Amino acid sequence: MPDNAKGTTGPIGKAKISGGKFDTRQKGDSSPIAGHLIVEVTGNAPPDPKAEVAVHLFDTYRMEIQMPEKEQVLDIDVPLKKKGT
Repeated sequence: MPDNAKGTTGPIGKAKISGGKFDTRQKGDSSPIAGHLIVEVTGNAPPDPKAEVAVHLFDTYRMEIQMPEKEQVLDIDVPLKKKGT
């Protein structure tokens, strides 16, 4: 998401993580804009129709980056700490 405090405004980017990888160029995803961004990674278990809420696999991981204008690869290493530990 754009870091408004650092002067970056605009739409957010999003991507589904599958097999530990993501690609914002896939259908239904959206690429991030250039500038200062706040990246948040969340992980949920596959949907369970019997559950009222999603099961979170780990605490939301948050980091700040500066995204250049050109296309690039962004590797994100989320710590292995599980939620509640």
